[in-house]
Amino acid sequence: MYSPKVDEKLIPILFRLAKSQKKPMTVIVNSMIRESVAGYDAGKTTHCAVCGELGRKKEMEKVRVKVRSGKVITILICHSCYEK
Repeated sequence: MYSPKVDEKLIPILFRLAKSQKKPMTVIVNSMIRESVAGYDAGKTTHCAVCGELGRKKEMEKVRVKVRSGKVITILICHSCYEK
């Protein structure tokens, strides 16, 4: 299987980002690629309002939340955050 090489100039940036988020660089890069590719599947994917993980809308939980202004909004949360 083909494994493209990451541009060497991006490695320090990805390293610092991964370190600040306390995640492996592969998780950061995969998340970025998923976000970019999600554009091809527009309207079917979104990010969890709690952890930011990219997922399919139909597989997320809809939760109604009251915000400071008193307005009630609906957010989408992934199953792992919903179960916490």
